[in-house]
Amino acid sequence: MIGSFLYLTATRPDIQFAVCLCARYQASPRTSHRQAVKRIFRYLKFTPELGLWYSSGSSLSLRGFSDADHAGCRIDRKSTSGTCQLLGTSLVSWSSRKQTSVSLSRVHSCCSQLLWMKDTLSDFGLRFGKIPLLVDSTSAISVAKNPVLHSRTKHIDVRFHFLRYHYEKGDIDLVHVASENQDVLKKFEMGDSKPMTTPMSTNTTLDADEDREAVDQKEFRGMIGSLLYLTATRLDIQFAVCLCAHYQAFPRTSHRQAVKRIFRYLKYTPELGLWYSSGSSLSLRGFANADHAGCRIDRKSTSGTCQFLGTSLASVSLSTTEAEYIAAASCCSQLLWMKATLSDFGLRFGRIPLLVDSTSAISVVKNPVLHSRTKHIDVRFHFLRDHYEKGDIDLIHVATENQLADIFTKPLDFSALDFSAFAHLRGDLGVIG
Repeated sequence: MIGSFLYLTATRPDIQFAVCLCARYQASPRTSHRQAVKRIFRYLKFTPELGLWYSSGSSLSLRGFSDADHAGCRIDRKSTSGTCQLLGTSLVSWSSRKQTSVSLSRVHSCCSQLLWMKDTLSDFGLRFGKIPLLVDSTSAISVAKNPVLHSRTKHIDVRFHFLRYHYEKGDIDLVHVASENQDVLKKFEMGDSKPMTTPMSTNTTLDADEDREAVDQKEFRGMIGSLLYLTATRLDIQFAVCLCAHYQAFPRTSHRQAVKRIFRYLKYTPELGLWYSSGSSLSLRGFANADHAGCRIDRKSTSGTCQFLGTSLASVSLSTTEAEYIAAASCCSQLLWMKATLSDFGLRFGRIPLLVDSTSAISVVKNPVLHSRTKHIDVRFHFLRDHYEKGDIDLIHVATENQLADIFTKPLDFSALDFSAFAHLRGDLGVIG
């Protein structure tokens, strides 16, 4: 059965995914696998006359499409990638395969195929400029267009960065197509839900909530996993998602309601994503903030930091810590790492501004006397003061309404003041439609 289907896929790409999925179980097939194969037969009976069509009047332009079902395999959570390449309106090449690397690798596969086709067609006298490669993952596009190998790309194998290389050479152009948010909403049946203007209300106070009814742990973890994947380019939901992720072990109805609100916010803002300007200046900045003792369970603080290269967001972090001073120290270490990395590309920086809205944290750094107020701070965090005195960084006070890291430490609700602040911070981070 599978062999016959694989033969048909040469002219029936519409059945390729289903056939390849069933083909994985040829070693030990079960009745459920046979039923899936029989459904493909029934589909072929419904569409007996279909086949690939090639138009003689099609334009000679190359395009590529790339997509992946992130961690879609139920057995090992690996992704299935799909690519296709068109010459004009005619489908020339396509693939569907289970991959072993991150989602960027399927874009790499499509890019390599397009470049091979470009080289082959040049033998026939055809010349192409930038070849559009259409991707629905804003995170993959951001990684390719971001000149800084920041912490979010350390796990990607070096060979896949040739995609960025060919983008910078002008061989390909990465183009965003339909938003991946819609797939997530459809997956969890939230497509018809009422939109919300913010991901979390300021009145939301999540805790273990052991008195409330428990919900399906598998479904809840699936929701959190999908949202964590989106945070690569939707930093406006990172705080809300990470807060809900604390309760994956024993989720309750209140936790699921909070997660559903995030989905409703995604419906309200389907086209938002990170934007990187090609004309941005090469200057480093950092923002650090903390919501002091904001956790209702252990009274720990939530810190948020973000670092910019010009107007482009290069790195962001969110963690549970004990003080705003420590949050500034974390941001400082990331800025120094970026400074050292960028020096390999011949870029030099003077004092890097680190913007903090806590005057007390700035005072601790600039005060040469280790007085009683700083005895409880671990010695390792005083390297912030050391680098200030060395001239590597400059602690600058910023008004709370302009503190970009504030969006990572607390929820901002819909009101005349808060919504404008939320939208303002979101836009300054580079999350735009």
